[in-house]
Amino acid sequence: MVLSVFADAVLLEQMLGRDANPFDRSVKYIYEKQLEEADLLVVNKKDILNEAALTKLGMQLSKKYPGKKILFQCSLDDESVDIWLHELYQFKTTHTRQSLDIDYEVYGKGEGMLAWLDENIEVHSKYNDAPVKSIELAHAINKNLNNKKMPVGHLKFFFHDGKQQKKISFTPTSNQTTVATTITNQSAYASLLINARVQTSPGVLRKIVHEALDALQLQEGYSILVKDAVSFSPGFPKPTYRIKS
Repeated sequence: MVLSVFADAVLLEQMLGRDANPFDRSVKYIYEKQLEEADLLVVNKKDILNEAALTKLGMQLSKKYPGKKILFQCSLDDESVDIWLHELYQFKTTHTRQSLDIDYEVYGKGEGMLAWLDENIEVHSKYNDAPVKSIELAHAINKNLNNKKMPVGHLKFFFHDGKQQKKISFTPTSNQTTVATTITNQSAYASLLINARVQTSPGVLRKIVHEALDALQLQEGYSILVKDAVSFSPGFPKPTYRIKS
């Protein structure tokens, strides 16, 4: 088995740098443990950083994780993804997998500080612009989180209107999205699946998301149907088994 761990290039740069990162120390601990466990560490969204920053980041990672295979990629680039797949298929570990040394008090605290939200909604419009409004809604949710200075682990949206499908992913450290979000279709209906992981409480995260939903519904001619919704914080970890070193 080969374990690939994907890390946002800009967030990783912050985590390894001396400047303050937006996350609590216990949340950072979880992040570091995930990186430590990787066989292949894939630094994604390399297009956001310049060459000098990428070189520096590569040196920092090599020093912190000696012997670990590190790849830089942009997941929107087919050639980049092909390189990862090639490495994945030919990968041969040079060491015995070690059981991670985990402080479960710190890990559990970090998990408790992260709220998860999954919500499946339908946007309806009498003006046949539901696809456009769905994309605007995704941006409005991201803007609300930024305005309230909520540290975002990930914020993803899966959109479809029966003709087009798009994944919209906002980076945790900027307002940039990883896909072009130009929509030309006209439709009275569109579906939007929201997937968020944010350093806050589940109730606060749901409130922030629904502020954007409510703002759209206040506009004449628009309605939103919430089909499925769940928000929670993971419980304290209680490991039953560990990998023997």
